[in-house]
Amino acid sequence: MLWPESPLALIARGVFSGLCHQDAARSFARDGHAMAVCHRCAGIYLGLALGALAALGVRLDAARKSYWLAGIAPLAVQVALGWAFPALDLYWLRVATGLVAGGAGGLLLASAVAGPRKV
Repeated sequence: MLWPESPLALIARGVFSGLCHQDAARSFARDGHAMAVCHRCAGIYLGLALGALAALGVRLDAARKSYWLAGIAPLAVQVALGWAFPALDLYWLRVATGLVAGGAGGLLLASAVAGPRKV
């Protein structure tokens, strides 16, 4: 099966269409075809998975707003700088800031679900 027309690719594109703008110019490509998520969303989703794994060893108080702000701040700064200075809107910065935000979100969400660590 060819990549862009495969049933799995069509399902992935449909699932992520409500979660990502899927701009081909801001997405990784394979054989000239854009992936189902953009650079930033790829970082966020990878970060969510890695953050959830990190929660196996570390748990944080998910109710502390400062943790959420620390996770989202790099992404917000990068978006604002990208608007002000388009030359700073680089794909690797979108991936990296998405990874930080997703990692913080995954860690905090998994910590909230798991509850406090029993000693």
